[in-house]
Amino acid sequence: MTDGNGSASRSARVLVVEDEFLIADHLAMTLEDLGYDVVGPVSTIDEALAVIRDQALDAALLDANLDGVSSAAIAKELSARAVPFVVVTGYGGLPLESAILDDAPRVAKPLVASKLAGALAESLARRGRWRSGNGRNWRNSSRP
Repeated sequence: MTDGNGSASRSARVLVVEDEFLIADHLAMTLEDLGYDVVGPVSTIDEALAVIRDQALDAALLDANLDGVSSAAIAKELSARAVPFVVVTGYGGLPLESAILDDAPRVAKPLVASKLAGALAESLARRGRWRSGNGRNWRNSSRP
C-alpha cells in the first residue's frame, strides 16, 4: 500500500490491554473502525508484557486497573520502548496510582470514539512516530 506521495503506508498496530471482556471488545471494534490494526486484546499484566516484548507495536490502549492491580508496570515497559499509550479508565480525572499513568493521555469510560481517536492520534504524533494520516494511512517516520 502506498500513500498519495508513493511512500509505503500501513495501519498502526495498537495493543489493547483491558480486563473487562465487553469493554475490550468495544475498544477493539472501535479501533478497527478507525482503521487501526488491533493487537490483543489482552487482560493481564503478564500477557501484556509478553506481547510488548514479542511484537512490534505502534501504540497501546491501557486500562489503569487490571483486576484490582495497577497497570503501571505495563506503562513503564511501553515507555522504555518508546511506545506511546493512552490510559482508558473509569476513574475520570481522579489521580491514578502511579505518576506514569497520571501523566499519560487519558480517555474516560464509557468510551467516546471521537475522543479515543483524537487522544491516540495525538499520542502517536507527539512521540514523532507518525507523520500523517489516520489509522488507515499512518506512515512511520522512523521507517523508510
